Amino acid sequence: MKIRSREINIFSMSALDLFASALGAFMFLAIIALPYFPNTGDSAERIADVKKDLEAKEKELEEEKEQKKAIEKALQEEKSTSKISFPAMDIVIALDTTASMDKQVAGIRSEIVQLADLIMKLSPDAAMGIIDFKDRCEPRGAVRSLQITKLTASSLSSLQSFTNTMTPRSNPCNLDVEEAVDQALQVSLSMQWRPTSKAKTIIIITDNAAYPEKVNSTLSTAQSFHRGGEKSQVSTVFVYTDSRAGGQSYLKRLAQEGGGKFVTGGGSFTATILLALAE
Repeated sequence: MKIRSREINIFSMSALDLFASALGAFMFLAIIALPYFPNTGDSAERIADVKKDLEAKEKELEEEKEQKKAIEKALQEEKSTSKISFPAMDIVIALDTTASMDKQVAGIRSEIVQLADLIMKLSPDAAMGIIDFKDRCEPRGAVRSLQITKLTASSLSSLQSFTNTMTPRSNPCNLDVEEAVDQALQVSLSMQWRPTSKAKTIIIITDNAAYPEKVNSTLSTAQSFHRGGEKSQVSTVFVYTDSRAGGQSYLKRLAQEGGGKFVTGGGSFTATILLALAE
C-alpha cells in the first residue's frame, strides 16, 4: 500500500511560473511608463520662489538692523546734545524803527507773541521790555519804551499792543544816517531789572551806528552793564539796508564790549532774537 505524502504545497510550479511572468510584465510596463510619471520633487520654479522669499526676508532683516542702528545713533546724539534752555532772565529788545527798518518792525509786530511764548517754554522765569528808538531830532523824543514785564499768558497782550504802535518812519528833520543808540542804551539801563534774574540781556537791532560823538560813550555804557553782573550782556543785530554808515563794524564792537553776541539779521525775527540770546 502506497503511503500518501503529508507535505502541503500551496503553490504548484505552474502557479509560480504565472506569478513570475506577471511580475516581469509589470516591471517591463513600469520601466516604459516611468518617464511619464510626474516629478514629485521641487521644481525649478518652486526653488526660485523659495530663493526669492529668502532674499526678501534677508532684506527685511538688513533694513531692521539699519533702523536699529539709526535709532541707537539718534538716542546717543540725544544724550550727548545739550538741550536749549535759558535761566531766569530779563530781556530788553531795543529796535530801530526809522524808515529803513520796515521789515524788522513788521517782524516784531507779527512774531512778538510767538517769541514770548517760546521764551516762556525755554526759561523757568522770564520777563521782557521793548524800546522803540529813532533819530534824536524827533519832536516827540527819540525813544519810547515798554517796561520790563514778567512773561505770562496774560501779559502777552501788552507786548502785542505796544508793538502794534511801532511804525517804521523817519521825520524830515532826520538828515543824518546815525541813530539814537546812546539814548536807547540809557533807557535800557534805567528800566526795572528784576533782582531774581540770573541773566540780563539788552539786544540792540539797527542798520546804523551811534552818532560819532556818542560812539565811545555807548561802548563804555555797554561795558559797564556787562561788568555789573556775571550774565549781564549787550548783544547786537546788524540789519543790511541801503543806509549803513559803518553800522556793522560798530555793532560788532558794541557786542564785544557788552559781552554779548553779534548777529546779522534779515530773516525770521524770532530766530534772530534766539541767536542773540544763545550762549
